Amino acid sequence: MPNSSESDSAQQTADSLEEEALQHVAEVLPHIVWTGTPEGSVDFISPQLSEYTGVQPDDEGFLDWTGYVHPDDLELVVSRWSEARERKQTYSAEQRLRSKRGGYKWFIARAEPVIGEDGEVTKWCGTLTSIHEHKVAERKLKSASRQKDEFIAMLGHELRNPLAAIAASHLALSKEGLGEEDRRGALNILGRQINHLTRLVNDTVDVARLSFGKLRLDTQPLELNQLVADWAEGYRSVVEEGGYRLKVELEADEIWVDGDAVRLSQCINNLVGNAMKFAESGTEVVVRTTSDPSGDHAEIRVIDSGVGLDGEEVENLFKRFTQGRGAGVQDVGGLGLGLSVVREIMQMHEGAVEGSSRGKGRGATFTLKMPIGKKPDVAAEREEEQSEDPQAKSILLVEDNTSVARSLELFLQLEGHSVTLAADGKEAFEKLATDRFDLILSDLTLPGEISGWDIASRVQHDFANTPDDLPYLVALSGHALPEHVEKSKAAGFEEHIAKPPSLDQLRAVLSRASGPA
Repeated sequence: MPNSSESDSAQQTADSLEEEALQHVAEVLPHIVWTGTPEGSVDFISPQLSEYTGVQPDDEGFLDWTGYVHPDDLELVVSRWSEARERKQTYSAEQRLRSKRGGYKWFIARAEPVIGEDGEVTKWCGTLTSIHEHKVAERKLKSASRQKDEFIAMLGHELRNPLAAIAASHLALSKEGLGEEDRRGALNILGRQINHLTRLVNDTVDVARLSFGKLRLDTQPLELNQLVADWAEGYRSVVEEGGYRLKVELEADEIWVDGDAVRLSQCINNLVGNAMKFAESGTEVVVRTTSDPSGDHAEIRVIDSGVGLDGEEVENLFKRFTQGRGAGVQDVGGLGLGLSVVREIMQMHEGAVEGSSRGKGRGATFTLKMPIGKKPDVAAEREEEQSEDPQAKSILLVEDNTSVARSLELFLQLEGHSVTLAADGKEAFEKLATDRFDLILSDLTLPGEISGWDIASRVQHDFANTPDDLPYLVALSGHALPEHVEKSKAAGFEEHIAKPPSLDQLRAVLSRASGPA
């Protein structure tokens, strides 16, 4: 029979082996394991927590964990731990724990009481699991949801303002006896508000495209001075009608870059429009081209004399849904998308956009930067006499929206062309069976079973043996993602233009359209 000392020694060995086994198990588990006395003092914890917090047991082997809990969480954690001990029930609490470097991460602590035969707690066994990544993701989702709600509310507000102005101008124009000066004023208001609505829609669509990686650049060698000069020719009237002066300063030497002319012009539009919001009416907005002395990059600077910026505002300006610059000189409006779109477009050009100011009330400068490119060996050929007026064309316009159809018909007729309307695919085929057309402008989503794509495919098939008589096919649609454009090209359309088309776009299409006069 073993004596008492041998029994004690065997028990100590067993306890030691049990503790060592527990230690090994705790080290390999993905959770931090801890145990506590019946009174609630923590007497064991996985080494991972000591590595994270730096907490060490005291002389009696207990660990004081409360000093590592975030102050905002401590009251709740202590209250739940006390309640669990009193009721001998499961303990669970989310909390932030401070690392030895000073930062905080989220954990969830859980524990179950071990109940003895007498019904009393003999020990507490628990885990501590990191939920930090989940909390960060949850916070981002809440922020995104809040931004979405704010955006929808802001969009409703921003759409109502120009629509109210358009409605008022339409009412004025419908009155008999309206003077010529008042008529021109109402038309100017209509033009400005339509431009504003177009910009709102374009910014919203571009953000969606950027978010899903759908925005594509059509890059080619561009001479930056010519790009800005062309932009100014088309946009100067917008600036002047807004009550501002536009000054364009072009560098004497040519500056060549590889870029998308449409997207770079869009960036200038956004920066100049932004400048006009924050400057007094009657002041000057400067657009200046320059190249870095090192020859590494080219710049387009937009300079205003508006409310200016302080240092903390600059970075926030380029975040989505951010208006920035505090209170503007005018009712600022907008969706807070423009500058974020500019930044992402410039990043796609391997460039950047920067904002700077000498301080509040001292204006601001926004700079588009992009790498210098190479001058092409041979200048690109001009497209077929685009500068000349196109010859009169016979046009089939397929559009189910009566207002859009009548507006386009009026413009095309004023340009000297003959226009036939069709409201759907069936009517379009009936017109094609009896008449000959030089150009077909067609919406894509039409009522009935025949789409715009079907029309293009059918026309391609019908004229397969007489390609010289094939009408010039142009898709005109609110669907303008790359996959829509590719589908249009596959169906046989020569071009795909997003609604609403500008007058310049329509004139360019008419110039490119083939076929006899």
